[in-house]
Amino acid sequence: MNVGELKLLFKAELPANPATDTEILLWFNNACLDMVRQTHCLRSSGTTSTVASQQEYSLPTDCMLIDPTGGICWKNSSGNWKRLEATSMSWLDQNVSDWRNASANDPKGYYKKGQIIGLYPKPNSDGTDDIKIYYIDKPNTLSGNTDTPLEKDDSLENYHSTIVEYAKWKCKEKIGKYSQGREHRKMYLGSTDEDSDYYGGVACLKRDAEFHPDNTQVIRPYNKVRVSNALTKSSLA
Repeated sequence: MNVGELKLLFKAELPANPATDTEILLWFNNACLDMVRQTHCLRSSGTTSTVASQQEYSLPTDCMLIDPTGGICWKNSSGNWKRLEATSMSWLDQNVSDWRNASANDPKGYYKKGQIIGLYPKPNSDGTDDIKIYYIDKPNTLSGNTDTPLEKDDSLENYHSTIVEYAKWKCKEKIGKYSQGREHRKMYLGSTDEDSDYYGGVACLKRDAEFHPDNTQVIRPYNKVRVSNALTKSSLA
């Protein structure tokens, strides 16, 4: 369904609602962002090329999060890919002495700073498409009635009604009907229990995203990933 059709559905189910089209569109966009953030249902990848002694590199412009099931990989001089350890600048500050000035070498880990990643240590040679970035894609921003939510993956049309539940939740909060809003929130968050009144929603989308046919980089369930706290000095030394 497109935005115009979802608005009609919203208004049919809440005929006396005071929401403006601008508010409804805002709720639809916020729902899409929240659904992708919670479920990682939009996955993508990109490459960048290392430059000798350069530490930091820009992420793809549509990157919302690093995909923890794929992470970031570096291709060494032998052509073999190695997954880099996820860390942080603060962890490096506390555990690796003078890491910013360390000699260039084969990268072992990376940190994320906004829309930038930094490699540690800095690479010691130029490369070509030797950094592979697996990431969670930002959903398309909805602006007109012909736009389609989550259009980067056609299979997600099954969850368009979940977007409407989010908008109904926010509309009820707007007019102070919080108990009704909580019911719509429960419908939005959903359940994987087929006997539940709340079956569907984000819970089922999260389940389905874990087994999506495009998700070929799965190493472990994303909700069980541990990053910096699993690192040791020796692993990045």
